[in-house]
Amino acid sequence: MPNADHSPPSPAEPQAQMRGTDQRSCPFCQIIASLADQGVCIPVTERFVTFPAKHQRPGNRGHMLLVPVGHRTTMQELSPYEELELVNAWNAVGAAVRDATGATGITIRMNLGPPGQDVAHLHLHVIPRHPENAFAHTASRELSLAERLAIADQVRAHLVADVRPQRTITEASPSSTSSPGSDA
Repeated sequence: MPNADHSPPSPAEPQAQMRGTDQRSCPFCQIIASLADQGVCIPVTERFVTFPAKHQRPGNRGHMLLVPVGHRTTMQELSPYEELELVNAWNAVGAAVRDATGATGITIRMNLGPPGQDVAHLHLHVIPRHPENAFAHTASRELSLAERLAIADQVRAHLVADVRPQRTITEASPSSTSSPGSDA
């Protein structure tokens, strides 16, 4: 388990086992299926949802997780289209979190494997940031379901309706774009 300052554990410290290595045991899959924490899950696209992190720092209230609907454990399991959709989804969730919380910025964070990742379901942290907060030096606490529902309602109210990619991967690639004024 990481130290309080988020540094990796020393070799003598045991590393925590990742939870949710399959869909049945995954806490995120349980939330997506409404089997746990009903009401916190917000659809962002057909393939991605967001919900408030269970543990949040006081200065970063509004911390959301963005997760694929299907149980995926690595980025390599996403198609190129899903990768583009993920970027669009994190932009939309980041804007909604910033608007809902009055944050001046957003931190997007992803841990891929231990140490750092404790649930084996691919996810991004979308964290509101304020000039006065000391993110790395503040302990988090577990929020009640009521607190998480309130955060979900605030973010849901600011989320745009459709954030699916509007272009195909081919259209979005740099090699397929032409410069202004060209005949291509």
